[in-house]
Amino acid sequence: MREGQLAVTGNAYDPDGGDVVSYQLLLLDPNSPSGAPLYNVTPGPLNSQRFHLGAVTNASLGTLDLSVVQNGAYLLKLVVRGGGDIASASLPIAVNSNLKIGQFDFACTDCHGQAANKWIRGQWLGEPKGQFDHFPLWRTSRNEIWDIRKRFQWCQVAIWADDLPPDAKEYGDLELYLASLNQGQTLSVPGIRH
Repeated sequence: MREGQLAVTGNAYDPDGGDVVSYQLLLLDPNSPSGAPLYNVTPGPLNSQRFHLGAVTNASLGTLDLSVVQNGAYLLKLVVRGGGDIASASLPIAVNSNLKIGQFDFACTDCHGQAANKWIRGQWLGEPKGQFDHFPLWRTSRNEIWDIRKRFQWCQVAIWADDLPPDAKEYGDLELYLASLNQGQTLSVPGIRH
C-alpha cells in the first residue's frame, strides 16, 4: 500500500428492506476485540455517530485510509445498523506497508537501504546494520549527547515529517529492530559524530 489506501468490498444491508442502513469499519486490537476501537477507518461522509449512511450489496464499502495506521495485526470489524437491528462481522488483517512519510515522501529504507553507503546532503548514509552500536554519542555539530531516539527525531526533521515525542512507541519499535540487526556487533560507545 504505497499510498495507504485499501478498497473494501462487501455487504452492509438490512434484510427487512425499508429500514435506513448505516455501517462502520473499525480496526480493533485482536487481543482485546471487545475493547475500544483503535481506529475508525469508515469512509466518509459520516453521521454524528461516525457511521456511513447507505446500504451496500456486494459492492464497494469504500476506500479505507490506512495512512495513519501503524503496522501491526488488527481485526477489521464491520458493524451494520438497520432499523433497530445491529449485526457485525470481523476479519483478521495485517497492516504491513513501507508507507512513506514527510514532505519528501521518504521511508527509512530510502536513505539507509537504497542510498546506503553514499554521501547525501553532506552526510554519510550508513546501512541499518551498524547504526545502533555507537549510541549514545557526542554530536559535535550540536555540542550535545544524543541517544538513538534523538537521532530518529533528527531524521524526521531532515525529511520534513512531524517528529514524534522521544517516548513514542514507533521509535521503540525502530530501536528494537535496529538492536536485532546489530546483535553480536561490538559496541563503540560513546561515539562521536559531527
